[in-house]
Amino acid sequence: EGAVVAGDTVAEAFCALLQARLAYEEGDRDAILMEHTLSVTYGAGRPDETLSSSLVGFGDAQGGDSAMSRSVGLTAAAGVLRVVTPPTASLPALSGVVRPTERSVYSHCLPLLEKEGLRFQESVE
Repeated sequence: EGAVVAGDTVAEAFCALLQARLAYEEGDRDAILMEHTLSVTYGAGRPDETLSSSLVGFGDAQGGDSAMSRSVGLTAAAGVLRVVTPPTASLPALSGVVRPTERSVYSHCLPLLEKEGLRFQESVE
């Protein structure tokens, strides 16, 4: 405590300080938590709903993959697989900028992520 950390800039010194203080120790693991809540108003007499989707994940305490690297890396890999998968009757070709909210993307990627243990728990109220 109170040690001065050297760096060419304040940001570099701050980064060095964080690296020293926040380094994982033997047996430590990271965790991720994502929570999405949407309030939906349909109108036309249909009742409003609250949609919730959450993901909780933990890294490997034995020195394996971190939860953050799995959630980012596997998602990127699933997206790449979708882009390079040849089109079929049920899987249209992709071109230009494609969002993950397009059915042909998420319907292909989510099952791949579930096989790897990345699965959102969803509820409707």
